[in-house]
Amino acid sequence: MNKVLSIIIPTYNMEDYLRQCLDSLIIADDLMQQLEVLVINDGSKDQSSAIAHEYSRKHPSTIFVIDKENGNYGSCINRGLKEATGKFIKILDADDSFDSAALAEFINQLRDTNADLVITNFSVVDSEGRTQQEVKYLLGESIFDISAYKEKALEMHAITYRKNILDSMEYRQSEGISYTDTEWAILPMTVVNDVKFFNLRLYKYLCGRSGQTVEKDTLAKRSHQLIHIMNGILTKLSSQDIKPNSQTYFDIVIPQKLNYVYSIVLLKGNEWQRRELKKTDLFLKANFSEYYNFLDAVKYSFIPVRFIHLWRNNRLIYGLFIRIVLILRKGLLPKEV
Repeated sequence: MNKVLSIIIPTYNMEDYLRQCLDSLIIADDLMQQLEVLVINDGSKDQSSAIAHEYSRKHPSTIFVIDKENGNYGSCINRGLKEATGKFIKILDADDSFDSAALAEFINQLRDTNADLVITNFSVVDSEGRTQQEVKYLLGESIFDISAYKEKALEMHAITYRKNILDSMEYRQSEGISYTDTEWAILPMTVVNDVKFFNLRLYKYLCGRSGQTVEKDTLAKRSHQLIHIMNGILTKLSSQDIKPNSQTYFDIVIPQKLNYVYSIVLLKGNEWQRRELKKTDLFLKANFSEYYNFLDAVKYSFIPVRFIHLWRNNRLIYGLFIRIVLILRKGLLPKEV
């Protein structure tokens, strides 16, 4: 039977979470025959591979394990895309899970759509599985053109792509670096036309786990990687003609992502990271003046100050502002979701 949906699960030392992740994908047999689960074991040193193979033995026509040398998150996505045979592709991190009932309905609905992009709702959960936040998209049921999208920027958790469009652009994700899910949420949109929304809360995003790359201390230390990812995205977008229907989406997502990166670097980064950001800022000014001007007008949410403008024009006042913010906010960073 042809697979309707391929799920790529990048996995590195996830023995404490992988069972829950895979259990959430166990649904009715007829639907599992239409599902392809690719567990990409990225050189784990714990029992992740053994757990994945255990599930593969129980569900040999659905769950497949690929053991590879460590190459970081993007290399797992690239290997999964190479092996996937499904009509649609979705990424599921090994410490996250799906709502099983929503997954069953999702497969049923995917069977009858040919949209390039499918959007679903998701929830943010804690380590006990309690919902901390529900992220909903207020979209109609009819297929629409990407140019009509006027919601908030899409996160990886909400996105499912038709595999053909990824193949058409020979999509590959950056390897050896974190935060490449940002690429997944932006670059394929250059070839998206038709969009379909399913009002399902499918993805359960675990937040608060120790060691996550979105922890505030990790973000501060690795903010140069965020800069590198955005540099790559901006360079690719500036070197190709973006179709007008995609431009509407980029005018939503790029400013939001840039504001997130600038906020992290300027509020918690070190001097070297700010110098790297300066290079991005100059590129932005030369190639994307509308986004550059947007950021210049951004005010910090807690204190109504144009802190990016200050950084660009008055380092002394900017430095004083940062000290005040860190005292009042106790070093908290802005949230992307």
